[in-house]
Amino acid sequence: MTKPRTYQTPAIVIKKTKLGEADRILTFYTPELGKIQGVAKAVRKPKSKLSGHLEMLSYSLVTMARGKNIDTVIGSQTLKPFLAIKNDLDLLSYALYVTEMINQFTPPETEDPQIFALLAYTLDQLPEARDKELLLRYFELHLLRQAGYRPELEKCVMCRKTLEAVTNSFAPSAGGMLCPSCQRLGRHYGYTLSPDGLGVMRFIQGVEEAPEFHRFLDVIRTGFDQKIQENRQTFPRHRVVIDEELCLHCGTCVDACMYSVRKRDETDPRRVLIDQETLCRGCGACLERCPQVALGKAATTVELHPDYLAMDDPYWTRDLIARIDLEATTGKIPVSGTGQGDPHRGSGNDGIRFGHFHIVGPAQNLLYESSADAIGVQLGRRPKYLVFEGEKLTSPPPRLVSVKMNAAEAAA
Repeated sequence: MTKPRTYQTPAIVIKKTKLGEADRILTFYTPELGKIQGVAKAVRKPKSKLSGHLEMLSYSLVTMARGKNIDTVIGSQTLKPFLAIKNDLDLLSYALYVTEMINQFTPPETEDPQIFALLAYTLDQLPEARDKELLLRYFELHLLRQAGYRPELEKCVMCRKTLEAVTNSFAPSAGGMLCPSCQRLGRHYGYTLSPDGLGVMRFIQGVEEAPEFHRFLDVIRTGFDQKIQENRQTFPRHRVVIDEELCLHCGTCVDACMYSVRKRDETDPRRVLIDQETLCRGCGACLERCPQVALGKAATTVELHPDYLAMDDPYWTRDLIARIDLEATTGKIPVSGTGQGDPHRGSGNDGIRFGHFHIVGPAQNLLYESSADAIGVQLGRRPKYLVFEGEKLTSPPPRLVSVKMNAAEAAA
């Protein structure tokens, strides 16, 4: 089958080389084509329209024309420029190290969407990471594993004997650990590694596959645990769907969701599952962070649940049912909204029952008709919700200031 003359692909610029007076050879990493090269003609001229879309580290949608020896870039549209990285010298050095690793470890034109997702994810999280070095170690371990260079830390790579709790050696050229006997043979140069150092490496290598480690990285990146562990609905308001054919299972949506709707499979952490659909609030954070959705591929969707759409009539609207259910499951009753314009008031007798004078009137009568010699004045903001534990009110009381008044002033 004849290949089309032009093609379009999302790509991240990982290397650029000057060519002639105004051209440039660019190295891209793409999800479906792997590492490719293309020449951008006249891109170094001041008036070039493509130069801003083909900067180093830019995530762009690139249009290429096939050539005899090398393809030509004929169009580009920036999807994410990573400006936070380019404006910080330290972040830029980290990012260039990441792209250099990708360039050195990946062969040309070899498809690997997992490595592309790893690259995009690392660049996206780098400005937000609280511990940059830990994020780089995470990147390195996943890149080594995906590229087929995962080091052997349990046995000697030469004699295949289980390592003892003594000082061994780590030999990168051999692909793992060497016992003292094999190290003395001198076939591979090894770095002396203590039992404690080996234990740390084993821990990092073993824990990188665990869901707890991915959860730990979420906390490291943000500096705090932003997951909300709370039952918020007794029925699903939104339907969350993952397309297994389009999803890269990069886990970006798991990190983006703060309501714990999605999770990584405990048996295979690289696989994403829908855990608690009833917790979805339809915020769209997972869609905004998904690299496939950014390319127009519906790898995951969030839409109103058919059962939620069916529970509707002229009196009990679905929004009203959802609001009441939310307040009942969380135990949070709105303080505001008990006067006119209350969202729960209906028409006819219900409108009278929730009328303004029935709420405010008794308080006014108590204020003007009582003979009390003190008036309580509430300061500060009122709480948005009243919080209960069972039937006990646990909301903190407001701050009150007592103003003393004599009988003449109260009568006036």
